[in-house]
Amino acid sequence: MSVPLHVSADGAPVGVHFAGRYAEDATLLRLAGPLEQAAPWARRRPGLCAA
Repeated sequence: MSVPLHVSADGAPVGVHFAGRYAEDATLLRLAGPLEQAAPWARRRPGLCAA
């Protein structure tokens, strides 16, 4: 799974990728719950980047 855990200096989310063993998705979901509680992202929106 890819989880946003940080914000760069320009406001872009920085994600971390976690992988688990085959058919052990529950392990990743047990990890995702505490991460979301510690740093919620549901209401965050990154700023627009200048192109």
